[in-house]
Amino acid sequence: MNEALTTAALVFAQGQTVWQVLAGSRGRDQVVLVANLAVGVFMASLTSWAVWTAFLVPLAIGALRYVYSSSVRLQQHEDAFKRLEEVTNALNQLDEAAVLEELVAGSARLFRAEAVEVVLGNGTVVSGTGRGNEQLAAADALPVIVHRPLQAAGEHLGEIRLRFASQVTLTDAEQRTFSTLAAIAGVSIANARQHEQTRQDAILDPLTNLPNRRALMVAINLALAEHPDTVSLLLVDLDRFKDVNDTLGHAAGDPPAGGQ
Repeated sequence: MNEALTTAALVFAQGQTVWQVLAGSRGRDQVVLVANLAVGVFMASLTSWAVWTAFLVPLAIGALRYVYSSSVRLQQHEDAFKRLEEVTNALNQLDEAAVLEELVAGSARLFRAEAVEVVLGNGTVVSGTGRGNEQLAAADALPVIVHRPLQAAGEHLGEIRLRFASQVTLTDAEQRTFSTLAAIAGVSIANARQHEQTRQDAILDPLTNLPNRRALMVAINLALAEHPDTVSLLLVDLDRFKDVNDTLGHAAGDPPAGGQ
């Protein structure tokens, strides 16, 4: 009776149809309840007709339990996939710092970890806490660690670690989710680094690592746009530098192999 009243309240409060409410997780519970009642009434009627039909009751209950358990597991898988999708979508950025920040925050929410660390190959550590705890100083003291490598195209980029205050064992589904997240995060980090490298190559001279003509024009246009009346350009020329190139060759000014 309570379930029926709840369904009616949802229908009128949310402006949904009965079928829309029954399609949700609450609706599935109500369908199972109605099915239980229907089977109970049916089995009671059969029992009054023939006593041997009472042996069918355990089978019917077992079947209903299996259907209900399967429905719950399916809903859990759907919810987990949606949460994973939200976290991985947030990693779709071209700034590495933003990717790492979203990875830490998203992992803390996804796995309900007290703290999350991302340790990169160059020694950089990006960490954060979950469950509303902002005490980063205590994160290193958390003993329980679950970790996955961060890789892209066979290159090891680092590692992601989940820290818990007490002993935690991830379920098989959570283990797969963690591995999937780590794989996607590795690709996102590599893409962000490639984007930054491409940007640097476009504005820096590969020999001197100084801003090139493109960077100079961007800086001039930006300065003119911000301060059109107060911009000055200073040109510096080295006397007889052409003589050095003509006599010793351009290669004389290049750094030797190894960058020494």
